[in-house]
Amino acid sequence: MLKVKSIIVLFFVIVFISCKNKNTEEVYKVSYDGNGNTEGTVPVDNKEYEEGNLINVMDNVGVLRKSELCFNGWNTKVDGSGSYYKPAESFYPYDENMVLYAQWIDFSQVCTINSGGTITDYKGISKDIIIPNKINGINVLGISMYAFVGGLSSVKLPETLISIDSFAFDYNNFTNIVIPNSVNSVGTNAFAYNKIASLTLPNYIISISDYSFENNLITSIIIPNTVSNIGSGAFDSNSIIDLTIGSNVTIAGTITSSGKNYYAFGIYGETFKSFYDLNGKKGGRYKYENGYWSKI
Repeated sequence: MLKVKSIIVLFFVIVFISCKNKNTEEVYKVSYDGNGNTEGTVPVDNKEYEEGNLINVMDNVGVLRKSELCFNGWNTKVDGSGSYYKPAESFYPYDENMVLYAQWIDFSQVCTINSGGTITDYKGISKDIIIPNKINGINVLGISMYAFVGGLSSVKLPETLISIDSFAFDYNNFTNIVIPNSVNSVGTNAFAYNKIASLTLPNYIISISDYSFENNLITSIIIPNTVSNIGSGAFDSNSIIDLTIGSNVTIAGTITSSGKNYYAFGIYGETFKSFYDLNGKKGGRYKYENGYWSKI
């Protein structure tokens, strides 16, 4: 009987110790620091990480930015002398709560600019960028073909910029684009295949190139009075229903390629061109409602 009691007591002692160890298992938290950011908010990780469980490093989801610098991941030390982690990397927790500090680098480390002031490529990890007016002491005057293709979420263009080449920013995830007034040329497909819903064009641009803003989410657009020509498929596949345009603008007609029709002003563009031309190409604001365009 005494032996049985001893076994029962031992069992409960083991259970008690196991539960105690389980309840007192160490957990750690990770916080993020913008390290001098001038825009955006730091990510917030509300998880508690038990010892042995991987920590997944967060991306720059709060769109942290720092004037004239580029986001370049996270580090356990403010000055970058600790352990470095890219977004989406994983690591096991240290034996303490951790702070990960945003790391900032000069644009010259992630961009190539030629002697003429044209950016030819971007190889940074940041998806949200502010392109500075100068890189390596050279004024940024142009963006070349394919320089920023794919992967970006937002961009702020420099006030020194004059030209944007064809395909320079296509296949990104931009929702809002402001093209500075210094720009006088935007090339073919320059901002095609994004998610642009808000677009501000420069005041002094003369023409809008073929397919430059095709396949976006634009429903309302103001065309500056300086524009005299709208290229083929310039806004194709957008659902533009509110349009302000100057007088006597030449609008490209519908073209067909590989069985698809391309319209200068998107889904309702063919009927807009007809209405605008038949009404003497008068400048003003036009709206599309119930299947018809009208000047308001």
